Amino acid sequence: MAKVTANLRRLLFFWQRRQQQTGTDESLASLLAKRDEARQSLNAIRSAPDPRLFQSEQMPPSPTTKPTAVAEGPGPGG
Repeated sequence: MAKVTANLRRLLFFWQRRQQQTGTDESLASLLAKRDEARQSLNAIRSAPDPRLFQSEQMPPSPTTKPTAVAEGPGPGG
């Protein structure tokens, strides 16, 4: 019986739920504004990455060069 009454009140007094929703909307808006501020400050701090990060440490072997060392596994007898 209590559930029926609660549902009936919810349906009859639907405009009162809007008042509670505005508080939630305001807090959500403030959180989103803080998030945007933090993202803007992070973007201002970031700089271009160091180009040395994208350079290889060793030159890759040319396709005409044969490998000098071949790794050998255990023989057929184990």
